[in-house]
Amino acid sequence: MTHLPKAAGQNKFDFAATPITSQLQTKENDSSMKTIPSEVVFGSPTMNCNGTGICRISSMHSVQQDSGVSNCQKTVAQIVPGKNGKITLYFFRSMLCINLFRKHFYKGMLEMEDPCIIPNDLLQSLNIQTRTIQPGKYAITEQNGVFKLDLDCK
Repeated sequence: MTHLPKAAGQNKFDFAATPITSQLQTKENDSSMKTIPSEVVFGSPTMNCNGTGICRISSMHSVQQDSGVSNCQKTVAQIVPGKNGKITLYFFRSMLCINLFRKHFYKGMLEMEDPCIIPNDLLQSLNIQTRTIQPGKYAITEQNGVFKLDLDCK
């Protein structure tokens, strides 16, 4: 069993360790898709990670301790390169604190007022050329406790 922090202030979340790609299978992808585990910090980059949107994304290999960001502003996600300059983020309901869920996921729409820079290590891992997530309103879809967010990049 793998132990990870559980949402809403509970001490831990236990789950059987299975490859993430098996949980993300859909008609639009196959078992060869590349997923990158990452940390997503919500908020606006121009508002010191307060507000709405995505403040920053980091590969789990390059996550830095940040005392200025609360645990309820960030979560674990899987990033998948998409078509036409897009990336897809997958979030797991069990990994979202209740306040993060209510602020960013509950209404099925994520609004980004500011662009978000994708770090170089993620660009190389995903083998994509797009560098910046563009401002806009993005639909969030949910299926079986997994939220999907397709983002336009440039």
